[in-house]
Amino acid sequence: METQGLRIALKSMGFKAIGKVRRNVNDFAYVTCIKGDGTAENIYFSKALSGEVVTGEKLSAKQLDELRFAHVENAAGEKRAKIVGGSDYTDL
Repeated sequence: METQGLRIALKSMGFKAIGKVRRNVNDFAYVTCIKGDGTAENIYFSKALSGEVVTGEKLSAKQLDELRFAHVENAAGEKRAKIVGGSDYTDL
């Protein structure tokens, strides 16, 4: 799986802002990313990373540079965008 730095990936997809960490009813952490035209997309953290982020806090500049963005395949075979830790995956 290929990953990309989170800040670089979000900018390349046209996002201009990122919200605070929130959680859904199943306690999975996510952030809402906003594009210049006002459209938004929720991007979830990996299960491993979800337990490490704090609900209600903004991602720091360091986190934006250290965290990675990846497209992963879930158990149903669907591709999903995820925020993963730098140590979760290594590019080959």
